[in-house]
Amino acid sequence: MVNQENPIIVAGCRTAFGQYGGILRDVPATKLGASVIEQLIQTEKISRDDVSKVIMGHCIPSVDENVPARQVVIEANLPNHVPSLTINRACCSSMTAVGLAYSEILADPNSLIIAGGMENMSRVPIPIPDLRWGSRLGSITIQDPLVLADPIRGKTAAEDAGAIAVEHGIGRELQDEWAYVSQQRYESAKKRGIFAEEIQGIEVVNKRKEIMFLEDEFPKPATTLEKLSKLATIYNSPTVTAGNAPGLDAGAAALAITSMEKVRNKELSLLAEIVAYTEICGDSGDIATTPARAIIQALEKANLSFADLKLLEINEAFAAVPLTSTKVLAETYGTSWDLVKEITNVNGGAIAIGHPVGASGARIILTLALELKRRGGGYGAAAICGGMGQGDCVIIKV
Repeated sequence: MVNQENPIIVAGCRTAFGQYGGILRDVPATKLGASVIEQLIQTEKISRDDVSKVIMGHCIPSVDENVPARQVVIEANLPNHVPSLTINRACCSSMTAVGLAYSEILADPNSLIIAGGMENMSRVPIPIPDLRWGSRLGSITIQDPLVLADPIRGKTAAEDAGAIAVEHGIGRELQDEWAYVSQQRYESAKKRGIFAEEIQGIEVVNKRKEIMFLEDEFPKPATTLEKLSKLATIYNSPTVTAGNAPGLDAGAAALAITSMEKVRNKELSLLAEIVAYTEICGDSGDIATTPARAIIQALEKANLSFADLKLLEINEAFAAVPLTSTKVLAETYGTSWDLVKEITNVNGGAIAIGHPVGASGARIILTLALELKRRGGGYGAAAICGGMGQGDCVIIKV
């Protein structure tokens, strides 16, 4: 039974995710964001005049993507009076967008908010900080934001995640195994048509031809444990490799969120209700446990037990993250680690799908809601870590 006060996810969709330098290489993130909003409105027959606000996560804008959420409103042909908000909480951004929509709808049940995120990591500019004023003598430094390093501590996310995993007894072998299973689960789900339910096509030009981009570009179903074990570690990490980490991808995802009252009055669909949202922060070097700690806090807010959760989605920022967080959850609630892993990312995760950092939070909520629906409903938690010790969780009920 639906709690009449809980905000409702009417529906959601995403683009297929493109790999680094792939089919979406030259497509602005704002175009990706506008595309999913247009598809969402058309597919669900939502009146553009009913959209109260657009909240979009976006982490590293290209030079032509200033005020990105506002650009999306205009490109999606929404009324000019629709306000927008761009969120940057690193990888948490689009889940934070959903959390803000949740709070605003609790305050104003007449609102209908589109929340999500977008990113194209192939278009991230490479800045030259000293170039504007010149250098009287010596070399000029070029910086690459895609290294994803903590600007205060100087350590990379891969280094931090690997170190925390090792502290919890989770070494390279377990991380490679998780990556392999993620690829296999994704391939199995794809063959069953699972992702066709969440992906809406986008027309792009590829090799001078206009094509409809409909399938995730990053998955590597042919990988093996032997191949994964031979990869070198990256970014000074003790365990993280290109094989047990996601790619630097491109894509967008969006959810339409409103009140139960508006669902009835406008005869809208009902995909899931949002039961709780929480955002946490901790030690800036600890991203691997933040999804677990966010789930624990969200369960307390919702007055639920861990046993109430049928499924988990924990973003695979690296294999180290879901492994560490599922172990923390198992230890916290006195249950089997294997059982927690079994219900986590059942259709594969970002290691296979890809991780456009501004979009992944909304993507895992959508993936979770649709899988709960296929399994007859129930509670699920989607959680994600973000750089410098951040974490978000959304609990939904289908």
